[in-house]
Amino acid sequence: MQKNETVIRADMVGYEVVRATTVVSKRRLLAYAAAVGATEDIYYDDLRAGGLIATPGFICAIESPLLFDQSYLEAIGMRPDLLLSVWIHAFQDTTFHQPMRAGQTLESVLTISHISQLPSGALVTSHIATRDATTGEAVAESWYGSLYRGLSVTTADGQPAPRLRAKSGVESSAAEQTAIPVTPGTSHIYTECSGIWSPIHTEREAAVVAGLDDIILHGTWTWSAACLAITRAHAGGDPARIKRFGGRFSGMVGTDPGLYVEHARSAGDDIEFAVRQRNGELAVSHGVAVIAPA
Repeated sequence: MQKNETVIRADMVGYEVVRATTVVSKRRLLAYAAAVGATEDIYYDDLRAGGLIATPGFICAIESPLLFDQSYLEAIGMRPDLLLSVWIHAFQDTTFHQPMRAGQTLESVLTISHISQLPSGALVTSHIATRDATTGEAVAESWYGSLYRGLSVTTADGQPAPRLRAKSGVESSAAEQTAIPVTPGTSHIYTECSGIWSPIHTEREAAVVAGLDDIILHGTWTWSAACLAITRAHAGGDPARIKRFGGRFSGMVGTDPGLYVEHARSAGDDIEFAVRQRNGELAVSHGVAVIAPA
């Protein structure tokens, strides 16, 4: 079967297809914090009152493996051998109900929410709900968009995900810019510290085979690093104040160190943001962050 003969099944819309448990260990939180450049004691001092709190981006380390789980791939009819050559992380919009803490055991459930045909391929939107396995309390929920380039959909059904902002960038004279440090080893460090692996992020040969010129940064790294920048700039460095963070992945990012976030307060406690590369091209667009009052 050729790539263009593979179709994404829409008859699994509305079904829970993956359920997974994650033990939030100190080691994992410390490693993830290091990978995205977090330096505050809240992420590093395991003797602080209340213990370690995760960077908001740590939710990516919990959710991303679900999108590569065999049960999920079988449910949508995705061939694993084609996955790396067709899959793109299209968007992620996460609501945080409480901070993630060292010592928690979390249970995540992935439900296929919506599947639609786009000119560029098949878009699968998943809803991932994460709860504290001990208390049953909600921790976070994400709308996660996966685009499978060049593939078609059997039918279209389901409920659309919440809308991101209509703007692609930040249209405000008050917008600030915050640099995001990137080095040639950023992808390699993030891969090992997050547990999110794909060879296109670390091995140039694999990237070239997949149709790229060079390795690219993980979208989840860019998302997490931008969230950390917004946390520092607008939430006083307190990750517990981040209530929503979402954006659309609009461009692939290499290891060029010229990455930055532009951000501005739009209305109430909302922040609009975008991530741009040195040449001004968008990496993350339609960004929205909701910050709780101090």
